[in-house]
Amino acid sequence: MEKKTFEVEEHHLVEIKETKPFGSNGSQTRTYHWEVFIASKGTEYRGKAIEPKDQKREIPWMTIEEHEMNPLDFMVECIERKFHR
Repeated sequence: MEKKTFEVEEHHLVEIKETKPFGSNGSQTRTYHWEVFIASKGTEYRGKAIEPKDQKREIPWMTIEEHEMNPLDFMVECIERKFHR
């Protein structure tokens, strides 16, 4: 059995503001809060995101490839793609 241990190096609170039309009254803006974790072992990176409000919306631990963008930017893009489009 192979075992790898990754150290959680970063823990961020990310706020995503989403503005949508609100009938004839203009628009409505909601703010979503996400906890984002970045872990690494050498040049290997993993990321996870969870919405602390109800902890039902989550992106489980995933591999972030070396050629990807900054790990935090990558995770924020994953959140936006999955939940805020």
